[in-house]
Amino acid sequence: MLSKYFAALAMILILLSNCKKAEELKENTVEAKTVRVMNVEKISIPEKINIFGKIYPQQTVQVFPKINGEVESIIVQTGDKVYKNRKMATIKQNLPGSNYTPHEVKAVIEGTVLAVLTEVGQTVNQNTPIFEIGDLKCLLFKGQVFGDDRKKVKKGQTLVVEDESSSDKLGMVVTRISPKVDDVTGGLTIEAQICLITQDILFPGQSIDGYIVSGNTQGITIPRRSLLEQNGQSGVYLVKENIATYSSVNIISSTIDYWIVNGLQPGDAVITDGVYSIQDGEKVVILGE
Repeated sequence: MLSKYFAALAMILILLSNCKKAEELKENTVEAKTVRVMNVEKISIPEKINIFGKIYPQQTVQVFPKINGEVESIIVQTGDKVYKNRKMATIKQNLPGSNYTPHEVKAVIEGTVLAVLTEVGQTVNQNTPIFEIGDLKCLLFKGQVFGDDRKKVKKGQTLVVEDESSSDKLGMVVTRISPKVDDVTGGLTIEAQICLITQDILFPGQSIDGYIVSGNTQGITIPRRSLLEQNGQSGVYLVKENIATYSSVNIISSTIDYWIVNGLQPGDAVITDGVYSIQDGEKVVILGE
């Protein structure tokens, strides 16, 4: 009787052992998900101060007649280049019985006629500006910076201006920084200068975008599809010894295809595809291994 009892007990133990082994075998044979990864790299990212501004001539002067009278002729027009002392207009005196030689109005500097402020037949006096001339060999950019950026701009820095219509980029040198902020805008006005060989790239009165590179910061690039959000925190899945591990990151900047982040190390294997179907701690197989 006792022998039958021990035999039954042994059978039960064998069955329990076999069940446990079956469960272990089942766990060990769960199919691991196949993933793609990218080994991330550290890059240097320029820190830009974006500035919107306007282009001005380096020098602008108005031309006045030296006598009172009537505009007899206008010899130049807007856009004409003039040299110093070039005749621009003539003025005749309207005095009864007078027969004076018409007074010649001449350019006071070499430059470009920006505006004609009179017309033939108009009566003018010595306080009436009739032309505006600008020296366009060198141009000025004037714009404003705000907030913490006001502490980052320095004389001698390069301001890069970009013309969206032509994709041209030009480097200008910051020559002046206002000692006080604007009472209305709160911005700090800066000026930058460029001297051009050709004068058909920038134009006085042109509004244009610019930026100053104030420094560089280090970051890791990851594909945009690698990033996911969990509980309001950005992160990625890393693969370590074929296990997917969630790792939080902080976004620094971005491009069209990449996020620039910190919180990772160069060489980390970041999962690039299927991140939303993976669980933290899940076993994975890297495609190609």
